[in-house]
Amino acid sequence: MNAPEVKRITEWATLLGLPQKTLRVAVGRGHLKAMRFGLGPKSPYYCTREQIDEWMASRTVTRRAW
Repeated sequence: MNAPEVKRITEWATLLGLPQKTLRVAVGRGHLKAMRFGLGPKSPYYCTREQIDEWMASRTVTRRAW
């Protein structure tokens, strides 16, 4: 059985070429599921590849702008 690929939000931002703030805001608004290891206010958030893929799929445009 394969373990899920878990990385920090900052690592995912680097891999995806997105600003870290984008992922933090998505977590804060509840759009991106993430887990926090630690009790402090600056403890990092972690996500799996599946959670990132689900969030990215929800961000695609499904209709034309015009």
